[in-house]
Amino acid sequence: MEIDFATCHPGEQRFDLVSGVATFDFLGTNGSDCIVDYGHDSANPGIVTMACRVPSITGTLQFLIHNGKPDMSGIAQRCSDI
Repeated sequence: MEIDFATCHPGEQRFDLVSGVATFDFLGTNGSDCIVDYGHDSANPGIVTMACRVPSITGTLQFLIHNGKPDMSGIAQRCSDI
């Protein structure tokens, strides 16, 4: 699963996974950061639970799938619960 933080166009990207749906809701940029909300849910797809500020310079990141969910460790330090 690849996410492009450099482009950061407002809109939603959804990925169907074995254990549910991963949702990335891009809100746009703030300075040099891409603002994106993230959620993973099997019962209520589209519900976001984390707010992230990822530097646009990060570019495209590939997220591996572990136990049916994306491994968010690459940006975890830039996210907080909402």
